[in-house]
Amino acid sequence: MLDTYAQRREKRDEIREWILGDLGEFTHFITLSTNDTAYSEKMARAKLQEWHRRMNHHTAGRHWQKQTDRCNVWMAFAEGLKSERHWHILFHLSDDLPAYRAEAMNWGHLDDTGRFVGNRTNFKCLPCAVERRWKKIVWSGSTNVQRIYSLAGAVDYVTKELTDPNNLALFIHSSEFDQP
Repeated sequence: MLDTYAQRREKRDEIREWILGDLGEFTHFITLSTNDTAYSEKMARAKLQEWHRRMNHHTAGRHWQKQTDRCNVWMAFAEGLKSERHWHILFHLSDDLPAYRAEAMNWGHLDDTGRFVGNRTNFKCLPCAVERRWKKIVWSGSTNVQRIYSLAGAVDYVTKELTDPNNLALFIHSSEFDQP
């Protein structure tokens, strides 16, 4: 148990280094808000899991659970434990999505030879996809999607409340939800 603020701050800094060093390239910063004070930790986690399922279905297709290498990768950090619960998410779309899915999402196109042409970091429909799927799960909810230009700055922001003993255990990696 981390009893002192200094110990929790040290653990937060270790988590920041781990994200920056080992977890790869996050391309987008997403906030999913419930805008409701009635959500318990368990309810909020269940809503996040359902959003994960719906986003993977949207981007990787209906058989995404059989091909977890096509799943979206993200890390979510809970905030607002005593007020309106929300998640800050570092998000990266899979690099292994079928070209026809990317084209259908206005994310790129197939050239004359049938090869995919596009840039996954310029996914124009991501804000729409995130909002649509979140609002179907949490009617009162709201979303915010931004391109990450400074990963270190985004990591500092999402981990800022990890010094609170109640928040330290409330971060989730998407792989926790990838199991069928």
